[in-house]
Amino acid sequence: GADISTYSNQVLAGTETGLVSYWKFDNNYNDTTSGAHTLSPINSPTFSTDIPFTGITSVLDLTSKTW
Repeated sequence: GADISTYSNQVLAGTETGLVSYWKFDNNYNDTTSGAHTLSPINSPTFSTDIPFTGITSVLDLTSKTW
């Protein structure tokens, strides 16, 4: 719960300990973790291009974080 609130506006690396899947939804449905749980879009969804991401855009390194 608290980790989701803390890191919801930050881009992750995809290699964080305990991270099962991570979808950036940046014009693809690929899981960036080693699990490779890629999503399959249904009914031709489109990505928004008129509402920019307003969170932190640099990759967050949580490799030293204890989960």
